[in-house]
Amino acid sequence: MPSEPRPDLSLFLDILRTLERIEAPYMVIGAFAAAMYGSTRTTYDIDIIVELGKEHILALAAAYPAPRYYADPEQMCESIRRGVT
Repeated sequence: MPSEPRPDLSLFLDILRTLERIEAPYMVIGAFAAAMYGSTRTTYDIDIIVELGKEHILALAAAYPAPRYYADPEQMCESIRRGVT
């Protein structure tokens, strides 16, 4: 029986390590979180809710610099100010 290829979780794990390092409160939700509790449903996204303060935003932008990543601190601050999620 052929097995499905295992997903590459390296970016996800890197983001969690970064959130832990900068002490930003977060939680993993959605199907990915449900799978950790034994309820499987195949999806190809990971949902993370993060409570960001200005210090977290600056640390995230520094941890994930352009051009490889897009983490614009001004846009993040503006989205939080406007209540955009």
